[in-house]
Amino acid sequence: MNKIKTVFARGENFGVIDKATVNLNNTYATEKVDGTNIRLTIRNNAVVRIEARKNPTKQQKKNGIIDAWYRDIDEVQDKWIIDAVNSREYNIPNGEWCAEAYGRKIQNALNVDGNHVFVFSYYNELEKTFFEDCPITYDELKEWLPKQDSKIGNAKIEGIVFYRMETSNPIGKIKTKDFK
Repeated sequence: MNKIKTVFARGENFGVIDKATVNLNNTYATEKVDGTNIRLTIRNNAVVRIEARKNPTKQQKKNGIIDAWYRDIDEVQDKWIIDAVNSREYNIPNGEWCAEAYGRKIQNALNVDGNHVFVFSYYNELEKTFFEDCPITYDELKEWLPKQDSKIGNAKIEGIVFYRMETSNPIGKIKTKDFK
C-alpha cells in the first residue's frame, strides 16, 4: 500500500496548515489504526503468506527510491506480527489484503490486550471504523480529532483516513499530531 496523502499542506514546522490538498466532499471517514502495516495473502479463509511493509532508508531515498514495498516476514524478527495474524479467523475472499497489525507487543497505542489484525482493505471490516459525524474543515478537524475514542481499542484515535464514496481506495488522511 502506497503512502496516503495528508489532507492539508504542511507548514514550516511540519505541522499542517489550513490549505487543503484533497477535496473531502463526498467522502467517508474511518479510523486510522496505529500499528504495523502488513499484507496478507488469503486462500480459502487461511493466511498463506504474511508480508510487512518496508520503507526506503535515507540512502535509498537519496537514490530516488521513494515508495515503500513489502518484504516476507521473518519468524524471529516478526514473531508478534505472526502472533497477531494467528489471533483471529479470516472470513475474507481470496486475494492480497492490506492490514494493520497492532496490540500489546506491536505499538500498543490503542491500549489493547493481545495482538490483533485489522484488514482495512476489506470493506466489510473497514466499515467497523466509520465515523458518521466526521467534519472536513481544518478548524473543525483540529478540534474534533483529539476527542474521538477508538472504535477498536481503548484509547483516542491516531487519526482519520478518508475514502471517496464511490471507491474503496483511500484518498487522504489526517493525524491528530499533524495539528502542531
